[in-house]
Amino acid sequence: MARNYTNTTCQFYGTKYCAALNMESCEKCIVIDENATGIMQDIDMVLKMLPEEGIYRFFSSDECMLCKGEKKNKADCYALVDLGNPEPRRAKRNVLGMKSKTAVGSILPLQLSCCKDCRKRFNTLSGRHIIVTIITAIVVFFLLNYKPIGESIANIHMALPLSLFVASVLGAWFICKASRKNLIKKYSDFTWLNVMDIPGMDELAARNWFELSPDKDISRVIFSKEPLKSGLLTGPMGQEENI
Repeated sequence: MARNYTNTTCQFYGTKYCAALNMESCEKCIVIDENATGIMQDIDMVLKMLPEEGIYRFFSSDECMLCKGEKKNKADCYALVDLGNPEPRRAKRNVLGMKSKTAVGSILPLQLSCCKDCRKRFNTLSGRHIIVTIITAIVVFFLLNYKPIGESIANIHMALPLSLFVASVLGAWFICKASRKNLIKKYSDFTWLNVMDIPGMDELAARNWFELSPDKDISRVIFSKEPLKSGLLTGPMGQEENI
């Protein structure tokens, strides 16, 4: 979406830095005279660490980037994940006041065109075991608090109701976790469950970009119906513009 920037006195006005930041408006921009030089340096560093085509291609496509195979579903949402890069090397002070190197020097929000099927698979893998366990806990709790059932079980042994509750909740958790592995195997035939495996992401990995906070066996993504309105490289720069 084209932006109507009005602050012609800004150091970034009309430059690649303004396009890269993709702020909603001049009023909401983070750039001031005091931090302009530092932001320019950070943007230059990030741009140098990106492939020539940039990242716009990952979220501008009408086809789902997460679909495997030649036939892709039509995209109807966006999958969002944060990437990190150790460069530029930055220092921080630890609890003893001594400087130490941080593991992440740059953070880049990556958007991926996504279809409803891939979104559903990710959501199922991400929250199914938690939802089923909570529902199991609620159902068992109410059953045990229903007097005819609860009292008859307690008459066998006082600790039996609590033991049944704990066993039911733990059983639901472990059963769901075990079935999750089967679902991962099944879904991986249709969806890239690790965003770093998506075609083209190897170019970012080769430049030391990595997923900031992945789950143990799949990527941790959030979904949005709309693309990000602002932020570093959340606009068309990198695909339509040669920087």
